[in-house]
Amino acid sequence: MPSSCVLKESCGVQAPGWLNGQIPSREAGIVQGQVCFNYRKDCCYYSLPVQVKKCSDFFVYKLKKVHPMVPGQYCFTTNTLGRYKKQYIS
Repeated sequence: MPSSCVLKESCGVQAPGWLNGQIPSREAGIVQGQVCFNYRKDCCYYSLPVQVKKCSDFFVYKLKKVHPMVPGQYCFTTNTLGRYKKQYIS
């Protein structure tokens, strides 16, 4: 998940979500964080709590469902391509 504000309409949605804060180290265990959604010219128009854990060479996220009134989704990147991909939570 990107750790800086993502441009509006990236990831194929109007309000892409990004991790607002530091990416945890493996030694940190499970950390509490915040996901912000860039919408209406505000990088953190809407936010949700998130739990993040670094496991060897990947991360695990415990995500909450995005409010239906916010046209957003969580945004993730791939290390090899560096492109944004959309992720849907049901």
